[in-house]
Amino acid sequence: MFRKNIDCLCDNNGVWFKDSEDIAKMHVNHFEQVSKTSNPKFTDITFDIIPTVITAQDNSQLNKIPSTDEIFQTIKNMNVWGSPGADGFQSGFYKYNWDIIGQDVTNDVQGFFGTGFMPTTFNKTYLSLIPKTDNATKPVDFRPISLWNTIYKVISKIMEDRIKPHLKHMISPYQAAFVPGRDIHDNIIVAHEMIHTMKHKAGHSGTMALKLDISKAFDRIEWPFFARNSYNFWLLLNAETNHQISGVKVARNAPADMHNIAGIMNNLNYFGSVSGQMLNLDKSNVYFSHNLSPSSREIIARELKMTKMKDSDTYLGVTLLIGRNKTKSFKPLIQFFGSRLKTWKGKTMNHSARTVMVKHVLNALPTYQMGCFRIPKTKIDQMDVIQKHFWWGHSSNRGLCLIGWNNIRILKSLGGLGFRNLEHFNTAMLTKLAWKASNDDNSLCMQIVRAKYGKNDSLLHLDKLKDDSSWLWKSIYSGIEVVQQYSMWIVQRGTKINIWLDNWIIGFNSPPVPIVGLSSMLSYTLVCDIFLSGTRIWNEQLICSIFNQETSSAILNMLIPSTGEDYLIWKPDRKGEELQNDYGNESSAIKLMCTVWYIWKDR
Repeated sequence: MFRKNIDCLCDNNGVWFKDSEDIAKMHVNHFEQVSKTSNPKFTDITFDIIPTVITAQDNSQLNKIPSTDEIFQTIKNMNVWGSPGADGFQSGFYKYNWDIIGQDVTNDVQGFFGTGFMPTTFNKTYLSLIPKTDNATKPVDFRPISLWNTIYKVISKIMEDRIKPHLKHMISPYQAAFVPGRDIHDNIIVAHEMIHTMKHKAGHSGTMALKLDISKAFDRIEWPFFARNSYNFWLLLNAETNHQISGVKVARNAPADMHNIAGIMNNLNYFGSVSGQMLNLDKSNVYFSHNLSPSSREIIARELKMTKMKDSDTYLGVTLLIGRNKTKSFKPLIQFFGSRLKTWKGKTMNHSARTVMVKHVLNALPTYQMGCFRIPKTKIDQMDVIQKHFWWGHSSNRGLCLIGWNNIRILKSLGGLGFRNLEHFNTAMLTKLAWKASNDDNSLCMQIVRAKYGKNDSLLHLDKLKDDSSWLWKSIYSGIEVVQQYSMWIVQRGTKINIWLDNWIIGFNSPPVPIVGLSSMLSYTLVCDIFLSGTRIWNEQLICSIFNQETSSAILNMLIPSTGEDYLIWKPDRKGEELQNDYGNESSAIKLMCTVWYIWKDR
């Protein structure tokens, strides 16, 4: 089998076919079977526990007929010369010939929104099959990529733009990916902290967690069910309402997480019957807390028809069970590097080509895992060795390197090639996550983190790390230390800032210190306590009585706006060129990268 051709295919009975018509027929039958409706039957009672989040006004806005300007603006925002569909025309053709065909396109799009009917010619779609594995032999081993007609894309894009502002309210907090304002790492954090809590669970009552895989989830979902539900949330609410599952908390005051469930199989079967979804038991796993007896684990796993979770199992692309041996847990990252290099021939590339491959491919491979984990130094060194020898054109990880890798990867303006320092980049990514945790973020994962490790207090006030902390939290804490060192508060309301623990005075690099011998220090905790009552005006007499003259003058010179909330910022530099001049210093490099990520976050 060649990379771009399907020369043979095997059916479910083990029979091989080589004729192109037979192969095409097998694919058509497979995707028809996956996509066909199961004709589910359900009543309004099925959904009576789901709250209504789309109002009549929102619904009217979603269904209104688009104007000509909205249609044309949608076309202008689309990829101009992307892959064409069955009609052979890209959106660029419509954009640059709008004065000729604009009225016809407008009539077609408005006709769909007015009648709900779409001609089959608009819905005709080419499927490009992408192999999931290197040895794809069955139709199930291919992932279909749809090439739509442009009119279909325009209609879909208008619907997408209209519904996007409502996604945060429509989709449950358990779903973090593909929702504006949420991050896929949120789900990783929740899952790892739950597993870590289960590992250290004491007592006689055991717990278990199910990692469920839905086969062809997007292809099998029934539209009547999808139109009425955020279905993951529905499954959990329905099971909880019927007292069939109970959540596990990572801390006493943390929100219960309904992913950890027991006795859910009946709910899964019912869920599948009304939604059309199919549970893939071969890819599903079960994890048990350590206080559950081995015999009980075997019985439950056998009844669930699932395998027990192994150290090599992953969740959302990262290792779920991280043990004492961290280098073993992150070994797949090195294997990922090797699999990418396997098809590359460094000797046949010049240095410019190898530079591009290192900078834009190899440097980017560990980004996803570095977003929430501290990668062990030994693994980072191994990745640097792989990149170094590939750049020098060595066929193996041996050979003469005329210039040290540390000199090659410095900034271009300083004489290097600008390759990424993976250790500093890892710190910057973790600092970005720590910044999110330190600010007033009410996402589910940050509620769990603050409840488990911060006792619902500010994470910036932590002064030490618990011995029994998870590896994920230890990684985030390394970023929090950077935030503690290089951040300060801007005072506006004063309700979020601790006088004695936070850095908030302009020109000071540390929290203020009270006058020696002051006994009433504990009477004033927050910055708002040193305002005049009911105002945002400094209480000059009080401030002068608890701080020395230098500190009092600095505080009284700070102007407080009449509106706004306190917020955290990075400390400004006294001179703009300090970061560049001190780039060789590790702390300055980290600070520079954190600043860059903060700017990127705002954009």
